[in-house]
Amino acid sequence: MELNALLATPFVLPSIPKVVALLLNELALSEPDLKKITQLISTDPALTTRLLQLANSVTYNPAGKIISDLETAVHRLGFD
Repeated sequence: MELNALLATPFVLPSIPKVVALLLNELALSEPDLKKITQLISTDPALTTRLLQLANSVTYNPAGKIISDLETAVHRLGFD
């Protein structure tokens, strides 16, 4: 495909998933609610899986005790 044809092709950026938008809004609050954050994350299986993987990584869980509870994982990772 030539550059001019590529540039002439209209494209649409994907919209941010609703759960991510709601999560970002909650995290932007001065005092985010852990329970609400946990509920929002639990509605998205991919996000839940990724969060649990990250919480169980050596960086955040050097003791190696497996974290299977989403609220514990969110607490371990923090809001930043």
